[in-house]
Amino acid sequence: AAARREVKLLVVYLHSENGRYTQTFCTQVLTNDLLRIMLDENFLVWGGDIARMETHRVAQMIHARQYPCFAVLLPASVDEIRVIGALNGEIQVDAAVALLTSCMEEMDMHRSEIVARQEQHAEDRILREDQDREYQEALEMDRKRSEEERVEKEAAKEAARIAEEEQRM
Repeated sequence: AAARREVKLLVVYLHSENGRYTQTFCTQVLTNDLLRIMLDENFLVWGGDIARMETHRVAQMIHARQYPCFAVLLPASVDEIRVIGALNGEIQVDAAVALLTSCMEEMDMHRSEIVARQEQHAEDRILREDQDREYQEALEMDRKRSEEERVEKEAAKEAARIAEEEQRM
């Protein structure tokens, strides 16, 4: 949701203590200054250990086959998340930088589409809210009108009862 809201790509790092290349990835790739700057400035990053259930579900969703897994996701909509690039297993700094660079270029192509979709959703939401408000106002007016009619009928009945009683007297 945050990636969609900020119109950024989401980088997912799936960690496994049992992964053959995990230690190398953590000590050599994730500590690279250029990679960290790219991630900080252009992406939202989420990481998790596959021993945890939530991370395991994410691994299944993005079809991770080997760990570490370093994937870039395009949060296209609430229902759709597209993996636009992934590296698994033995990952080198150059490959990770190249992946992030190509994904940023792809994101630039999708950015206008995503912003337009977000604006359309906002306009649709405002329209629905306006329609709901108008409907509630119409209901309130109908309720007031019905209440006024009921009060008038009661007043007319009371006046008729008083007139009838005066006539009897």
